[in-house]
Amino acid sequence: MKKIGLIGGVTWTSTIDYYRIINELSNQKSHGHHTAEVIIYSVDFHEVLIRMQEAKWTEIEQMFIEKAISLKKAGADFFAIGSNTLSKVGMQVSKASGLPIVGMVESVAEAILKKGFKKVGFMGTTFAMDDPFYREGLKQMGIEAIIPKTKEKAFINHVIMDELAYDVLNPESRKKFLEIMNRMVHEQAVEGVVLGCTEIPMLIKQQHTYIPVFDTTEIHAAALVEYALQ
Repeated sequence: MKKIGLIGGVTWTSTIDYYRIINELSNQKSHGHHTAEVIIYSVDFHEVLIRMQEAKWTEIEQMFIEKAISLKKAGADFFAIGSNTLSKVGMQVSKASGLPIVGMVESVAEAILKKGFKKVGFMGTTFAMDDPFYREGLKQMGIEAIIPKTKEKAFINHVIMDELAYDVLNPESRKKFLEIMNRMVHEQAVEGVVLGCTEIPMLIKQQHTYIPVFDTTEIHAAALVEYALQ
């Protein structure tokens, strides 16, 4: 099994889920007491967030290149960035570090296509919802991604940054998320909803709604295990 490199801490709450899912799936596929060899470089999210807010993506890219090189030196055979938003710099980081990447957008697109869907709602940070990189990535795979309304986007981002990033699960926030998802299904005819921030699956799970949801943390972690076992 290849050694998995993961740039995490974006945020730490979802990185915990990555580690758990990777090892659960590795054990299921390998049996016995086998688990994955995972090398995690957890970043200081505050330092990343400041640069995101100031649109200093070149600095973020350089920061992540350094992390990927460290993972490579530590023995990682490939890596991933445990974030939907930060996947914006993934391919550049992979190229500069010389370390193969398992991309978030590509992994999510494959999961959507397996369902036979062509039109989905997308909920994430305002950075990921407003920046075209994610929607364009899905579009290249023949998938149309619809984002929420302006006030809805502000609420979603607030919950991610001010609640989920601190491991706070608010039932009222869940209720509002589900209302937004229902509106998108009925008004915009989306076939499912991408939980396009690795923290959202902490709050919204398939059991909470009849609407098909795409848990990007689970999808991405599963893709890492599949790549590691190739």
